[in-house]
Amino acid sequence: MGDEIIRPNPASTLAQRLIEDFVVYHEQRSHSPNTIISYRHTAIDFVNFIRDLPIASVRPVDIREYLAWLLEQGASENSIAQKLSAIRAFFNHLELIGVVAVSPARLITRKKPQRKLPHALTVEEIEKMLAAAENPRDRAVIETFYASGMRLTELTNLRIENIDWKARSARIIGKGNKERLAPLNKRAVEALRIVVAGRTRGFVFQSNRRPYGNGCLSMLRVDCHLYWHLSWNEESTTADGETFFIPRWKNLGNVSNLTREQANALADDFMRKIRTIRPSTERPLTTRAVEDIIARAARRAGLKTHPHVLRHSFATHLMEGGADVLAVRDLLGHTDISTTSIYLHASPKHLRETLERCHPHFGGKP
Repeated sequence: MGDEIIRPNPASTLAQRLIEDFVVYHEQRSHSPNTIISYRHTAIDFVNFIRDLPIASVRPVDIREYLAWLLEQGASENSIAQKLSAIRAFFNHLELIGVVAVSPARLITRKKPQRKLPHALTVEEIEKMLAAAENPRDRAVIETFYASGMRLTELTNLRIENIDWKARSARIIGKGNKERLAPLNKRAVEALRIVVAGRTRGFVFQSNRRPYGNGCLSMLRVDCHLYWHLSWNEESTTADGETFFIPRWKNLGNVSNLTREQANALADDFMRKIRTIRPSTERPLTTRAVEDIIARAARRAGLKTHPHVLRHSFATHLMEGGADVLAVRDLLGHTDISTTSIYLHASPKHLRETLERCHPHFGGKP
């Protein structure tokens, strides 16, 4: 989890132990992996900043100097607010285990950063993105995002066994391991069935990357036909003892006749005959891969967007359609209604319709 190091100083060994204990504490509390990574990175960064100063001797002024240094480095107010939140959590933990009597971060106050209204795509723009998807998997990713309002990590961790095909819903494991049901529309279900292709278990969106040394499987177009193409490097040695690699390849069959799973199985059978291969392990698509899928489809549609905009679009279009803010909160998996209420401001159409329906001077009944 992260490659950051603590720069050498007299307190580094103790600081390292305290940070790792802090990380384990939050892992046991089922905090999201992204939050834990952020906490760990910030704690290490702060310890590196204070250098020779023992953790137990940190004062509020030391934390303020760190925040001021971040500002000088060009950090945004939102980023600084996140860093301060991580430092508060770190010193709260140190207070809990008795390393400090009172957390020095308690006395640090900072103006709450201004919250920007979320940007949402129009329905027409989303349809353009769907039409621009390069393949059925990419289309299913976009359809599922817009149909359910999932977070990025919730989509990559979505499993087949958590989908109820008859009820058209998916059980999602959200932040803090909290479960919720996400309804899916007919279009999303049809798109997901194509991706699942008869599988009954495992991640819906699987990584296509084979383990290193097992060869690379790709699609190759030859004379207007698509074939599964297996390529690998064969090691050889010259008479002088120098090692070099010869590129090799094999055609496994037509894409229309073989699924990716079948092609992978054929590739494994072939590679076992020429070398020892590593066992394949089930892996979901990475968040970076999904971001690339969204970016490519948006670019082909003449747009510029990222996965979270589809979640914003899901919520905004629900509000514009007259959905209750409490229902939207539950669908998004928000804990605090104030987080959801931002979509009230992002949807002026919904506010206008509410005024016209309810306010006597806008035409509503007194």
